[in-house]
Amino acid sequence: MFSNRRSTDDFAEEIRAHLEMEADQLEAEGLPRAEAERRARVVFGNVASARERFALRHRVQWLGTIRQDVRFGFRMMRRNPGVTAVAILTLAIGIAASATVFSWIDAVLLEPLGGVTEANRLVTLETVTANGEWVPNSYPDFIDFRDHLKLFDGIAVSRPSAISVGRDEHAERVWGELVSGNLFAVLGVKPEAGRFFLPSEYGDTPGAFPVAVISDRYWRSHFGANPEVIGQTIRINQHELTIVGVAPPAFHGSMPVASFDLWVPYMQQPVLNGVKEWMLRDRHNRNMLGIARLKPGVSIDQARAELKGLADRMAVANADVSEGMSATLMPLTLSPHGPHALIRGPLRILMGVCVLVLFIVCANVVNLLLARATVRQREFNARIALGASRFRVARQVLTECLLLSGGGALFGICVTPWLTHALHYLTPPGPFQQLVSIDTRTNFALMAFTAGVCLFIALATGLFPALQVGRAHLSAGLNDGGRSGIVGRSHNRLRSALVVSEVALALVALVGAGRCGSGLFRRRAVGIRAQLVGRTSHRGLCA
Repeated sequence: MFSNRRSTDDFAEEIRAHLEMEADQLEAEGLPRAEAERRARVVFGNVASARERFALRHRVQWLGTIRQDVRFGFRMMRRNPGVTAVAILTLAIGIAASATVFSWIDAVLLEPLGGVTEANRLVTLETVTANGEWVPNSYPDFIDFRDHLKLFDGIAVSRPSAISVGRDEHAERVWGELVSGNLFAVLGVKPEAGRFFLPSEYGDTPGAFPVAVISDRYWRSHFGANPEVIGQTIRINQHELTIVGVAPPAFHGSMPVASFDLWVPYMQQPVLNGVKEWMLRDRHNRNMLGIARLKPGVSIDQARAELKGLADRMAVANADVSEGMSATLMPLTLSPHGPHALIRGPLRILMGVCVLVLFIVCANVVNLLLARATVRQREFNARIALGASRFRVARQVLTECLLLSGGGALFGICVTPWLTHALHYLTPPGPFQQLVSIDTRTNFALMAFTAGVCLFIALATGLFPALQVGRAHLSAGLNDGGRSGIVGRSHNRLRSALVVSEVALALVALVGAGRCGSGLFRRRAVGIRAQLVGRTSHRGLCA
């Protein structure tokens, strides 16, 4: 950087000296000094343009050297296919594992709902019992919240439900949501085809609004993405409902990492499930998950205070049912309901294990490259002796490491979509396990994370070999006996330290993986017991 600045300053000084000499010659011929300087500038041309061409020439040279480094790096990789294959496969394992876990964390903790607008303003609304337990909401409570809270742009509720779609023996079980009519408006989701529920369908009339919205996945798998499906009827629980819209591909429902294929107004419960109408007005019937959108500029603490005040008044007004109860708000990722609540903790442990795996991978590749650098030491010394700077040779080593990590990242990102499906197996057995699904398409966040990991690995694996090049003893390295001298001993010490660090990190990773595995086994055992209980009692959410 400083070398380029000095070259530019020297070029500017050369231009100034040239103009001054030309002006002196013209002045000696009898012209006034001002006129002589003017003519010298006219003859020379645009000074600013000359400086720009000079700077561009340096940039072109810099790009040319990078291209040379990349071409030479590819040649070295082809010359040593065994080392290249081992390094790329080792890096691919670490990058694929890290990218897979990051895609899970992105779906569970960073972007829990896809296809919504301004997700940072969305919160979950939970009823709190007298003993501090979080429970779903009743539909009458939702109506009170919806009609009396002022710091929200909207409040909606949903209830996961297994739905029979089709006729008689051709019917299939599909997971959907029974929702308040304003759900899509609150979430800010735009339809891919057709429309969502109209304001006239937001009402609270039991048995009304026989309409349905289907997912993009269901639209493509069952209707061949035919746009004429809008207005057709679909048989749900032996009743005909009209398809009015298709949800966008990124939207899978109001519950993180859960994919639904149907959305039906909650007021269809008496028709579809044979629920008595009085049950919709019963505050004991708590099976609705609440989601709300804060108004712009309203903090979650302000909205929580308003909600608590209203909930306390409702507890007094409905003391026979809600005495001592309250309500609170929390971010979507902290909701206690849904599959994400079951896998949130294990994912944090898995991310820590993946970081350790990355360090182990880097240590392995550094050892491999150090061994390769020892073999190439005479080559490096010869290049330095012929005039190449140590920085240029070290940059060549870093370029080769970047190419290796780029190859590992390419293989890793290719297998990540298949590995993401393994999230289904991390979920304990139960109703929610069938719902777990995340978008396997590569998004910007995953690409940025992978690029960052690739750059980190390139620097981590190339730093030590590059430093060895920078500290090489030129006179000793060019002699045959120089191999076993100071440089060889320093290589051996560094490689021994890396082997010790690999073993230590592997032990820590094994302990962490063991604890994570035992926790998952315990969760699966709890889930199996809950599933056995659920076969005899279908009360509660998703029963």
